[in-house]
Amino acid sequence: MGNNSGAYNKNAIIGIIGILVFGTFTVLSLKFILEQSACPIYVAKIHSPIKPWEHGKCPKILKERFEKIWFKTIISLAATSVAIIPHFMKVCYNDKQAKQIAHQKARPFEIQNPTLKSYFYVIIPSMFDIFATILMTYGLVYIDVSIMQMLRGAMVVFCSVFSVWFLKRKIHRYQWVAVALTIVAVAIVGMSAILNSSDSKPWQHQLLGVFLVLSGTCLQAACVVTEDHMMEKYIAPPLFMLGMKSLWGFAFGVIVCLPLVSWVIPGDDNGHVEDIQDTFYMLADNYLIVVAVVVYGITLIFKNWAALVVTKETTSVVRSFFDVIRSTCIWAADLLIGEVIFKDSIYGERWSTFSWIQLMGFVLLIFSSQMYSGYVKYPFFRYSFYEIEKKQNSKENEPLLQGDEVTEYK
Repeated sequence: MGNNSGAYNKNAIIGIIGILVFGTFTVLSLKFILEQSACPIYVAKIHSPIKPWEHGKCPKILKERFEKIWFKTIISLAATSVAIIPHFMKVCYNDKQAKQIAHQKARPFEIQNPTLKSYFYVIIPSMFDIFATILMTYGLVYIDVSIMQMLRGAMVVFCSVFSVWFLKRKIHRYQWVAVALTIVAVAIVGMSAILNSSDSKPWQHQLLGVFLVLSGTCLQAACVVTEDHMMEKYIAPPLFMLGMKSLWGFAFGVIVCLPLVSWVIPGDDNGHVEDIQDTFYMLADNYLIVVAVVVYGITLIFKNWAALVVTKETTSVVRSFFDVIRSTCIWAADLLIGEVIFKDSIYGERWSTFSWIQLMGFVLLIFSSQMYSGYVKYPFFRYSFYEIEKKQNSKENEPLLQGDEVTEYK
C-alpha cells in the first residue's frame, strides 16, 4: 500500500482532486434529485382529466418528491460498473505491449492479471457498499445534507479503528490527534448547520436519519478498509475494484432487491416499498430528474475511481479524511448556488451568522488533514517515515491506470 504519512505522490494528488471535485457534484446532484417533484402515477389514474402517461397537466399540489432510493442505488451501481471496460482495455493493451517487448528483447514476460479468486472476493466490499449507500440515502430523506456530511466525519474514526483491528496498521500519536481534531471540526460544522436549519421534520424522523447515516458510514468504512486490504494483498487495480464491485452490486440489486421492494414487501408506495412503475412515470413527468440522474451517474464513476486511487496510493484512513474534507467543497458550492447562481430559488444555501462557525470548522478540518499526513511536522510529535518512504519510492513510477503487472525474466 502507499504512504500513510508524508508528501503524497502524483497519483494520490490526482485522486484527491477527483474526490473533492467529482464528489462535490455527486452529492449536489443527489440532493437535487431528492428535491425534485413529479406527478405520481396513482394521481394520474385517480384524477381525471389526467390520464396515465399524459404529463404536464398534473396540478402542483398533487406532485410528490422523487424519493426513489432503490432506483437511485441501482442506477449508481449500473453507472460505476462500466469502469470494468477500461480496465480490460488496459489489460489487453499491456498484454500487447509486453508481447512486443518480449519479441524485441527475446525474453519471456509474465502477465499478472487479477486472479479468479479476486473476482469473487470483491463481493464482500460490494455488499458493504450497496447497503451503506441505501442506508445513507434513506437518512438523507430525514436530515439536511450538511448534517449528513457532519455525521460522515465518523468514517475517519471507523476507518482508523478497522485499520488497527483488521489490517494491523500502526497509527501514530499525531495521527490520533488529527482524528480527534476531525471529530471536533465536524461537530462544529454540524452544530452550526443544525442551529441554522429550517428543517421542520419531527425530531423522531431526524433521529432516525442520524441513526441511518451513522450505520451507513460504518458499513462504508468496512467497505473502504476491505478494498484497502484487497488492493494490497491481491492484484486488484482501482478500475478493476470499482467495476467488479459495482457489477456484483448491480446483479444483487436487480435479481434480489428490486423484485422484493417492487412486488413482495408491502410499503407506502402504492402498496410497495418502492413502486417501479411509479418511478418511471415520475421520470417521464419531470425531465430534470433524468438530467440529474445522468449527471449523478457520470460524476459517481470518476469520484469512486478517484477514491480507490487514493486508497491504493495511501491508506483507507487518508481516503476517509478527504471524504470528510469534501464537505468543505460541498458547502462552498452550495453557497455559490444559493447566493449567486440561483439567488431567489429554493436551491443552495444562504450565508448567515452561523456560516462563520461553519467556516471555522472547515478550516480545522483542513488543518487536521495536513496534520494526519505528516507533511508539516510539529515539534511536540515524533515522526518516523523510513518504512513509508521506502514503499512510496517503489510505487512512484507505477502507472495510474494500472491494469496488470509485468515481470521480466532475465
